[in-house]
Amino acid sequence: MSYVTPERAKKFCRVEVNDDDELIAFLIDAAEGHVEKFLGASLACYVKDTSSDSVPDLDATLEPAVEFGILMHVADWYENRSINSEAPLTPNKMAENVLHFWRTGLGV
Repeated sequence: MSYVTPERAKKFCRVEVNDDDELIAFLIDAAEGHVEKFLGASLACYVKDTSSDSVPDLDATLEPAVEFGILMHVADWYENRSINSEAPLTPNKMAENVLHFWRTGLGV
């Protein structure tokens, strides 16, 4: 299950056509996996508790900072997907900074 919808990612990336829908869905899956590894925990740990029920919310949303980190990776990878990119590939520092405080297992 993806927490970030293709529609949300397209809006964030300012994509108005449907030509790259499959690519964007792939990038969402890759970014969510990457962020889980970076955080050291499943994204399910970062779902906002919006219900008082014990029944899981099928329209669960992530903490905004975690979702923003995923969207930053999707946008970065979408814009720099060419092998012949002129810019050197570097980690997305903004995404890392936003996600850093949500990491687990770093100690006090």
